[in-house]
Amino acid sequence: MTVIAYRGGVLAGDGRVCEHQTIITDTDQKVFKIGDYLFGYAGPTADGEKLKRSLIKNYDPGVLKKTDGIRVSKPGKKYVIELYENGVWWVLGEEYAAIGSGSADANVAMDFGATAVEACRAAIKRNAACGGKIRTVTLV
Repeated sequence: MTVIAYRGGVLAGDGRVCEHQTIITDTDQKVFKIGDYLFGYAGPTADGEKLKRSLIKNYDPGVLKKTDGIRVSKPGKKYVIELYENGVWWVLGEEYAAIGSGSADANVAMDFGATAVEACRAAIKRNAACGGKIRTVTLV
């Protein structure tokens, strides 16, 4: 399970990967800088990596129903946040966002001014499926 949070040019994600109730690792990388944007995924690792490869190689990965993605770009002065759900990318008209099983906790933390890293820490504290090393990538 996962928490990926974005705010102010920083995309942060936890490192926990679980299989049912077993923690596989706490050091996985789920956030990346790909060209001119940031990308992160929540859900099965194989599908998340497929979604990442589709962005790198510019092809349609098909519908990945169990995977959510977040992509952030800065085409002008404002950051643009896009979310991937059920095979569709859509633009979110907000300044911050979170995906994954810890997204509700992370979004509440950001509602009260938390950074992306602080939001991940809040989700890790409150959601047993989130945990491990927090990694960040930045877009300036």
